[in-house]
Amino acid sequence: MDKVRNLGKPVDLAGQYYMDGADEVSCINITGFRVFPLGDLPMPQVLRYTSENVFVPLTVDGGGIRDFTDANGSVEVAVEHFRSGADKISVGKDAVYAAEEYVKIGKSTLEKMSRVHGNQIDLPQRAFKFI
Repeated sequence: MDKVRNLGKPVDLAGQYYMDGADEVSCINITGFRVFPLGDLPMPQVLRYTSENVFVPLTVDGGGIRDFTDANGSVEVAVEHFRSGADKISVGKDAVYAAEEYVKIGKSTLEKMSRVHGNQIDLPQRAFKFI
């Protein structure tokens, strides 16, 4: 995993996966680490273009869903992903931070997101280790 390879345009690849019979397409947001996800991410545009030609569920993995660095808040980021065409958002390690938040103050970001979006919020992801 020491080299980054460009395998093509995400929208084109998603369309090809759909034509090949995929029953769901997952878009991994590798730029979700940025400080303000709504201000500088291409993911909403990728989702909009993909949802015009791909008619299976679109899942965003990652995506800057967190309150601890995002001034917009995770619910607003999730809403933007859904408005752009996502059907589901998968939350990984940030679910751990939300659990810690819940223990401290009795409520969490994920609890708020679940009230707004229900089971469209999928968590947690499995962590895979390459050997």
